[in-house]
Amino acid sequence: VTPGELRVCRLVENRSGQNRSLWQLAAVKKDALLSSAAAEPVSVEAGESRVFRTEVRIPDAYLNGGELVSYLWDRETMKPVSTVSVSEKGNVYYAPAVSQVLADFARTAGERGRPWVITDRARLDLIAETADPDMSGWKKKILANADSICGQDPVTYRIVDGRLLEVSRKVLDRTQNLAIAYAASGNVKYRDRLWRELSAAAGFPDWHPAHFLDTAEMTAAFAIGYDWLYDYFDDTQKRIIRNAIVKNAFGPSMDYFRKMEGFTTNTNNWNQVINSGLGMAALAIADEAGYEELANEVINRTFDSLPIGTKAFASSS
Repeated sequence: VTPGELRVCRLVENRSGQNRSLWQLAAVKKDALLSSAAAEPVSVEAGESRVFRTEVRIPDAYLNGGELVSYLWDRETMKPVSTVSVSEKGNVYYAPAVSQVLADFARTAGERGRPWVITDRARLDLIAETADPDMSGWKKKILANADSICGQDPVTYRIVDGRLLEVSRKVLDRTQNLAIAYAASGNVKYRDRLWRELSAAAGFPDWHPAHFLDTAEMTAAFAIGYDWLYDYFDDTQKRIIRNAIVKNAFGPSMDYFRKMEGFTTNTNNWNQVINSGLGMAALAIADEAGYEELANEVINRTFDSLPIGTKAFASSS
């Protein structure tokens, strides 16, 4: 939740056997203080179930640590209603300000080791060390998939039905499989095969920004490959990956971001998929000399765009 208006929705089921006149109260609470309280009169007949919505404003001061509280009160007695089937309060997720994300990222630079996109070193090491039978079974499947990939040629640039999406998703799938297989086994054949895949896609003329979903899924693959194998690729390999991200993803994305058009204002899943791919890549290279400013701008832009995409999850009425 970011600063601004928030709609509190509550399903009220009247089991009392009589009509009820109620107040629905919503507020933001931090410590013992309430802020931006809103109250709305509601009525629900005996045996009726209705959804009520109350608008409450989330103030800047209550981000990160505040809690959304909502109550039903009887309008006649001004006492809480206990016989109505409701949830008395719920926690709210507060999206951090982008300045806080970047500040935290800079602050933890010295203690943070690779990888940091999606996972961390401890979790990848756990895959190699686990004795859990379920995890071991999953690991065997990953290694089998990776062995199959090693027997196939890297992808080529191919537009199908006006999209590069099939190719981009294949690179993403192969990157995840090969990166996990390398973490699980330490076998350099998986690392080397992953490099062949990324090198081939880095040499594409573009990642088809006209259908930006294609670009985004390829960008996510490059973010994972770069970050998860950061300590195992040499400087030349890492430079090729970074430059491919900048040329094929960050550059074209700015044409959309600066005009706030296309995916930047989509209210469907394109918004989340594309912004997450760009954000992952920005985080992957954010501390590299010469790339910090551009990576920070991409992160800032995704934070401007992402909230628009959450409208897809809002109530239709």
